[in-house]
Amino acid sequence: LSRYLGVDTPLYESVTLPYGDVQKIAAWALPHVKAMYALGVMQGTTDAAGRSVLRPQDNCTRAQIMTVLGRTLERGYVYPACGFADSAKIPGWARDHIDLLAGLGIVTGGADGKVNPLGTITRAEFAALLYRMY
Repeated sequence: LSRYLGVDTPLYESVTLPYGDVQKIAAWALPHVKAMYALGVMQGTTDAAGRSVLRPQDNCTRAQIMTVLGRTLERGYVYPACGFADSAKIPGWARDHIDLLAGLGIVTGGADGKVNPLGTITRAEFAALLYRMY
């Protein structure tokens, strides 16, 4: 995402990440994670012990990806709540971002009218979202 957005990652070399699993971030990805963290796009989560983690080895859910993408967009206008058949499954922390992306026509849902927020996302689906965004 940082490459796609044209972020100058060397500007963020000195950023200290708060993640307890920072050692699991691949060396090639570290500059990008630092930049996305500093820009407020990547925030991570907390583990069972309450410490901040990124979980870089885990698959991403659709809600996580839509949240990250939503954080890259300007705000300041009204957009409706999304009307997907499975909207009740959207986590609270992702709701506004999915509403925004749906309102802009970036997230359209499947033929079944669902967005499947807790399912994993494929690279092709992620690429389609980026294509519709920019």
